[in-house]
Amino acid sequence: AAIKSAQEADLVILALGENWGMSGEARSRGDLHIPGVQEELACEIYKVNQNSITLLMGGRPLIFNQIAEKAPAILYTWFLGTEAGNAMTDIITGKYNPSARVPMSFPKHMGQIPVYYNYKNTGRPAVDKEGNYSSRYIDIDYKPQYPFGYGLSYTTFEYGQPDIIIDKDSISINIPIHNSGLMDGHELIQIYTRKWWGESTRPVKELKAVDNVFLKKGEKRLIQLKIPFERLAYYGQSGWEKANGDYTIMLGRNAEDIIFKKDIKVNL
Repeated sequence: AAIKSAQEADLVILALGENWGMSGEARSRGDLHIPGVQEELACEIYKVNQNSITLLMGGRPLIFNQIAEKAPAILYTWFLGTEAGNAMTDIITGKYNPSARVPMSFPKHMGQIPVYYNYKNTGRPAVDKEGNYSSRYIDIDYKPQYPFGYGLSYTTFEYGQPDIIIDKDSISINIPIHNSGLMDGHELIQIYTRKWWGESTRPVKELKAVDNVFLKKGEKRLIQLKIPFERLAYYGQSGWEKANGDYTIMLGRNAEDIIFKKDIKVNL
């Protein structure tokens, strides 16, 4: 019946995911795939009507690889409140241009968990090609389905060459940005850092500065983000360690899509 209705429809909106009782206190799940045959249903619908929008509801990152691969459009709605329907409608109809980013990495496979962007370095880092002596898997991808900080928009943003200035109490990053698309919209600028040495090992990447910038279509602007040195401090065996050291500053669209890097040294 669903396939027949989809064949006759101009537009299909599929509302899938978890039900409300699957999320909350004492509601852990051992399997993070979308429950039941929902993913199978979605794929059958896509075959007969590519003009389909999939709404995914849940209280946690779910695994939905077939939908991720085949769906023409996905809106991850989480669990919203009483205005959920109006909010989804505004985005679907283009009244509002979405700009949200995922606050955690979405796994592709159960075997990847825990999957997160700010992991510690390893002597055998994962690589894309097959081979020995790597922390990659032999049967699944090691990368998340959607990395931390990922999100799409109805418009596009282009970045120019950033300029980095080290002041007496902070690092300033000046970033030219251009809304090169056809709609007004927000862009979440994300600055990550990596500290290369310290009293204890540091993560390969840490989010240290963000700015949610609104630009009208065609607008260009120079945005400045600051990282105070105290934000680079970390707690070690002897208490708080200062920001002294060698760093890589990274500008990313998300934790995986890094579009600019520069090495700097901080001496306090």
